[in-house]
Amino acid sequence: MPRRAVFLLLAPVLLLAACAVSPDLAQPPTVYVDEYVHRDFFPQITLAPANAPMQPQTALFFPLANRLQMRNAAHVGRELSRVFWGSWLKLKVFDTLPFLDNEPWKDSATAVARARAAGFDLAVGGEFTYLLFGGSAGTSTVSLRLEIYDTASGELIWSMAHAGSMSADLTRDYFLFATKNRLPTEPVSAIVAALAEDLGKPVREWNWREELKRKKNPQPSPLDDPKPAAKPRQ
Repeated sequence: MPRRAVFLLLAPVLLLAACAVSPDLAQPPTVYVDEYVHRDFFPQITLAPANAPMQPQTALFFPLANRLQMRNAAHVGRELSRVFWGSWLKLKVFDTLPFLDNEPWKDSATAVARARAAGFDLAVGGEFTYLLFGGSAGTSTVSLRLEIYDTASGELIWSMAHAGSMSADLTRDYFLFATKNRLPTEPVSAIVAALAEDLGKPVREWNWREELKRKKNPQPSPLDDPKPAAKPRQ
């Protein structure tokens, strides 16, 4: 069967498995997490809260710092952070999660003070610790660290790290799919999207745990209690 025919037959399957980022950066990126990204099954979580919040938390997202030696490091860090943030919006990790566009993560004290002053419960940030752009023919790799601070106490409550890569053989497949479907072809964006989803799931479960319990087991209001039945006369 000709290659073109094979691709057309597989296109619907690839569409479900593919990962792409919406090129419209004016809107939160729509991310489809794919099977192309190699990473550990679970992210590395070195610190997590012992208890879930009684109410879902609000958070302020700081672009992840990019202190790596590369051209346009700040711009690269900000745009990849948008991909990460967009994935968390899609997951609904927090009900309120604005992106602080021009203030990348510097240090925890500054972030906590900024988020507290703006009325948020949490400050979310971190940094890219390794970025390798393999392009359309090489291997691409991303490593990052994520931290979440409670603004009331200033304490670190989540500390996580994750890494992923797209090997050269899978890059070629991904590049073919992205080109055919007029999607961005940068594999690093796909990797960041996959890592963000992995990191977002445990945080989302923690943030919404008590709220989901209340919805499953609603407690009647005292105002709604029926009056006790009158005792029959003797």
